[in-house]
Amino acid sequence: MADETPAGVQLRLLQAALDHINQGFTVFDRDLRLVASNRWLFELLELPERLARPGTPFAEFMRFNAERGEYGDGDIETMVAERVRRAGAFRPHYLERKRPNGEIVAIKGEPLPGGGFVTTYTDITDQRQREEALERAVSDRTAALRESEQRLRLITDAIPALIARFDAEPCYTFANRRYATWFGLTAESIVGRAVPEVIGDRLYRELEPHLRHALAGHEVTYEYQRTGPDGRFAEMRSTLLPDMDEHGEVHGCFVLSLDITEQKLREAELQQAQKMEAVGQLTGGVA
Repeated sequence: MADETPAGVQLRLLQAALDHINQGFTVFDRDLRLVASNRWLFELLELPERLARPGTPFAEFMRFNAERGEYGDGDIETMVAERVRRAGAFRPHYLERKRPNGEIVAIKGEPLPGGGFVTTYTDITDQRQREEALERAVSDRTAALRESEQRLRLITDAIPALIARFDAEPCYTFANRRYATWFGLTAESIVGRAVPEVIGDRLYRELEPHLRHALAGHEVTYEYQRTGPDGRFAEMRSTLLPDMDEHGEVHGCFVLSLDITEQKLREAELQQAQKMEAVGQLTGGVA
């Protein structure tokens, strides 16, 4: 007969509330005997109803799990004794256990005043599967980006031009092999370095107005002269293209530089030849 005393009614209400929680729930006393549990625990862990009796020793739960292979191979009594010993320490604990059926259960225990502990059991299988799927997607995306970057590097390294990108700091985020070599570096070592550190303070002071103009959102083309790491004098023509998002905000600049030394030499030779031809024609006319 149901206990209709106020205390009995309250206990039934409390049990009904516990049974509606979508987590398993147990309370063991200082002697490691069951005080309370809920229905979800037995459904989640597929435990027999006989274990739900108040007073059931904690060891009986551990023995049932050990006998059906929940803890892997090994001597059953040894596995039970070890778990009883750890439980008897009444220390806060958290663990995630993957059951033989693939289900992942998060187990969190908290000690109670005077001994004993309360434990919750949560099915986190879907959560962990979503996390693993996300990790796989991120890994696949990272691999695809890395492959794309490698292809981009192969292409840019094959182009007879100096190609780079710097951000708004400005620091380099990319450089092809020719660009890095032009400043005595490797393509890997140039990334992350500030532009003045790479090109030198003197050249940076000369080029800074162009960089500022480009970072303000304008395409800029300019020429400069420099002696390369090999000691060869060169004249360069660079174009800066702002890297802007759909809102017009500039996040950096792309750099395309060409060595125009030979072109300048040919132009100078052509101008000299034209000048000499003009002098010859003038001399001939006077004669």
